[in-house]
This record gives sequence, C-alpha cells and structure tokens, in this order.
Amino acid sequence: MLFNKDVSERFSMGGDALRPHSPSDWINGSMMSGSAGLSELNQPLLLQLYAYWDGRRVKRRFPMREDIDPLDLKFILGSLILIDIEPAPLRFRYRLFGSEIARRQGFDMTGKYNDQHPWPEFAARVRDVYKGVMENGEPALIRRRGLIGDQPMDHQSLILPLGRDNVEMILVGVIFSPAHTGDLAGNTD
Repeated sequence: MLFNKDVSERFSMGGDALRPHSPSDWINGSMMSGSAGLSELNQPLLLQLYAYWDGRRVKRRFPMREDIDPLDLKFILGSLILIDIEPAPLRFRYRLFGSEIARRQGFDMTGKYNDQHPWPEFAARVRDVYKGVMENGEPALIRRRGLIGDQPMDHQSLILPLGRDNVEMILVGVIFSPAHTGDLAGNTD
C-alpha cells in the first residue's frame, strides 16, 4: 500500500497568499501520507516513478540507493530531487535538484541544504515532511496550487524513502502542470 491513513495531514490555501515567485505561493497546500493520498496522485510520471520504486523494494519496506538506476529514470530525470540525510545534527542536503524544477522555481538547490532554501517558511514545511518520511519509512505526497511567475500551476511531489535498514536518502519526483485560475482561490481538495 502506498499510503497510510493515520498520518494524513491537510492544509488549505487561500487566494490572498498568492504572489508571483513568492514563498507563500508554495507554503500551503496538501501534504498527505495516507491511503487517501493515493487517489490524489494523478500525475502519470509520478505513478510511473512509484511503480519503479515499488518494484525495486522487492520484499523490503523501501529500496536502497544502489537499487535505483538513473538510466531507468530518464522519463522523469529533470524533475527529480535526491536528498542526502545528515543525521547529527539533522539536515537535508540536495544532492540533485532537477533542471526542470530549478527552471520553474527560478533557482537551483543542488549541493545546498534545505535550511538554505530562499523561502524559509516553505523549507520548514518540507523539512517536516522529509523528517516524517525518514522516521516512518513511508512515501508521502505534497500537492499545492499557486502561481509560479504569472502562471497558475498544480504541483505534486512524491517523496520516496531509500536506505538499507533505515532511511538514508530521499527521492522526490516533482511535476508541475497548469492549474485553472479558479482553483487558486479555493482549497486543493
């Protein structure tokens, strides 16, 4: 099963918070790691990424980094984030920040830490999601709607744990798609 209902968490986004390239565009939204989240995952590339990840698990809770072959991920490579977990003190370092994500957001986080993100409130929110995935070893889904530049976008991120016995890395697939302008003022449900 992809998600566990017990850890579902929802956030709503009001239209007043939207400004082009503003951190508040992406702070709020839906963050789910429950079976309800599976129905929210509707991006074909993220479904394909999940199927790949699931197939690499074999009978384990999650695959190891060595099980993931970048050549197999050509279909989504520019939309991937690979995160190293540094345990003490806990920090998340972007080993890879996909070129499509950097292009859409206007900056590249490759080689930088989550706490160096130019949008501190957003960084704090996703840090909590990464920490949850690290602690429970289960995938999570983030879904937000907002403006990037002057374009209304729907954004989905599938967060997948990697490691041997414990989660040592996180693989994230990020897909942006056009959103209807009316969707931005309402809830992401």
